[in-house]
Amino acid sequence: MDPRPDLFDELRVVTAGGELDVTTVPAFARDLEGARHGAGRLFLIVDLLGVTFMDGSVLDPLCAAWEDCHERRG
Repeated sequence: MDPRPDLFDELRVVTAGGELDVTTVPAFARDLEGARHGAGRLFLIVDLLGVTFMDGSVLDPLCAAWEDCHERRG
């Protein structure tokens, strides 16, 4: 039995695969924004296991997601 079942209501997972670069980051950013939709505390896991290449363009959306979750006490 999980002592924190409410955690799963607050948890979102975004999974990325392939290459993340200037041509694919807009879709990734939309996924991150969609996962953060709503109010209240939020924990966000970004699964990059399937990413084969990533350039610096992904840093802005990742930082924005981190800041949003941090402000929400996630």
